[in-house]
Amino acid sequence: RYVAAKYGLDGADAAEKAVVDMHLEQLMDLRNAIVRCAYNSTDHEALAKQLGEEIAPRHLGLFEAAIAGDYLCASGLTAADFVLVELTDQLDLQFPGILDTYPKIKALRAKFLELPAIKAYRSSDRFHARPINNPSASFK
Repeated sequence: RYVAAKYGLDGADAAEKAVVDMHLEQLMDLRNAIVRCAYNSTDHEALAKQLGEEIAPRHLGLFEAAIAGDYLCASGLTAADFVLVELTDQLDLQFPGILDTYPKIKALRAKFLELPAIKAYRSSDRFHARPINNPSASFK
């Protein structure tokens, strides 16, 4: 959040900063569900089913409804958009097609991935699409 504030990616005003914080906390809830599934070797199948069929769709529906224009906030790109794209990358790898019913999220991701700095990074040898988790994870 420090970096987001330093570079103006934390919202345009006090009200939008609160919305960005809310989105970041909601994204942390989604991340925790993804991590719980990835690092639980005993119940991985059941947790993956729950994540793909219940948890992720619930969160994705909230983000789909929150998108205001091109991004999560009407003023433009924020730190929350970075995290949303990261997590939807992971979900799309684990559950191909999961984003098909979320056109606004898909459009946000497409616009984000076309940002010149993001496109350059993802085209560089510094970017690694996989693995997304540590070797001890059930889903890598």
